[in-house]
Amino acid sequence: MSLSSLLHTPAHELASLAAVAVRGGQIVAEAYHGRRTIHPTDSSRDLPVTAETRFRVASISKSVAALGLMRLVEMGQADLDADISRYLPFVLRHPQHPHHLITLRHLLSHTSGLRDGAVYTIPLPHVLQDCFTPGTPFYEGGAHWGTAAPGTFFCYSNLNFGVLATAVENITGQRFDLYMREAIFAPLGIRASYNVALFTAEEIGNLATLYRKCGVDGVWNPAGPWVAQVDDYGGRVPLPLPQIENPDTAAAQPAIAQAPLLDQYQVGTNGTIFSPQGGLRISARELAVLMQLLLRGGAPLLQPSTTAELWREQWQYQEQPPNGDSFGGLMRCWGLGFQKLTHTQGGDRPLANATPAWMGHMGSAYGLLSGWWFDPYQQQGLIYIIGGTGADFEQYPGHYSAFSRWEEAVFTELWDEIDSRKLLDAGG
Repeated sequence: MSLSSLLHTPAHELASLAAVAVRGGQIVAEAYHGRRTIHPTDSSRDLPVTAETRFRVASISKSVAALGLMRLVEMGQADLDADISRYLPFVLRHPQHPHHLITLRHLLSHTSGLRDGAVYTIPLPHVLQDCFTPGTPFYEGGAHWGTAAPGTFFCYSNLNFGVLATAVENITGQRFDLYMREAIFAPLGIRASYNVALFTAEEIGNLATLYRKCGVDGVWNPAGPWVAQVDDYGGRVPLPLPQIENPDTAAAQPAIAQAPLLDQYQVGTNGTIFSPQGGLRISARELAVLMQLLLRGGAPLLQPSTTAELWREQWQYQEQPPNGDSFGGLMRCWGLGFQKLTHTQGGDRPLANATPAWMGHMGSAYGLLSGWWFDPYQQQGLIYIIGGTGADFEQYPGHYSAFSRWEEAVFTELWDEIDSRKLLDAGG
């Protein structure tokens, strides 16, 4: 199956697809298909996906945020094992385990004891502390806490990265979006951003709208129209604040924060407003630049010892006694902001006939499915961004994994490209 044909699978169409294969630290293949903007009534006004198209890549954002945090660790400005309260304007303790410290290592490895409530992007003028203060609108009856002590149980949580971004702001004295731009993106010539208001009008025009064939009622209709979910700006530069979001809803809730609020924002009080858990807008080609950085050991931004710490196993799933939630089998081993694939059949095994030592991150929100996966030892990797699905991916499971069937197909096509390059390198 070709990548382009995936877009037209009967009853399982895709709005768009960007894909890159890396071998020997270099891009060896890339493909861009479908539409970044779909006009509801006039297809002649649709706009294509190109190499310059940026997507809101969902949870891949977490692993990129981890790179920004590790820059601070490497410079001695942050300690992975220190009390996180050192980097926050309030004391953060698990209410059931107040004598157990919560650390940056716990946040990065999803073993902090934190859980997601109904909302984990807190609007201004509210602050992060409201999530943990009884009586505030975002406390949600203590829904942000599990029962296990910090460091003892894995539970994937978006809120971990809202806390991490707030810590980064307190360490640097900068807004999280501006710190990431200056510390990670600008030195590499990347124009990605955690804040769409930092884009030019031209860059907004190249931003992909995310789609689903699903209305606000939550009902999927594969034969129906594409429904815009997020980043539908119509070429207009938006307000400099993200939406209040819960990707499990059928569509993003409208932005309620106003531009002047960001001018009054007190740095270090609420890093969730920049959606560090899922709000990065970046192209597949720009992700390849970050991947190439990691494949060469972090140069010029990180030392090899720092990148090695990202891969070092922090948690591995065990069934008895249970030590975590495997997310339906997809998550079985974790480093610092990066997942390691164990290639368990029916779970985190995206290829039928190969088990490369891949690490990386997946993303899923608002119809988007994404992933960047790489092997720093064999100097290879792949990136895919699907900008909208015509059917519920949970109802279109993979043949041999907990990934969707679309993702299995993309993995296979890109792996074949990487593997064929191996044969070419060997003279085959």
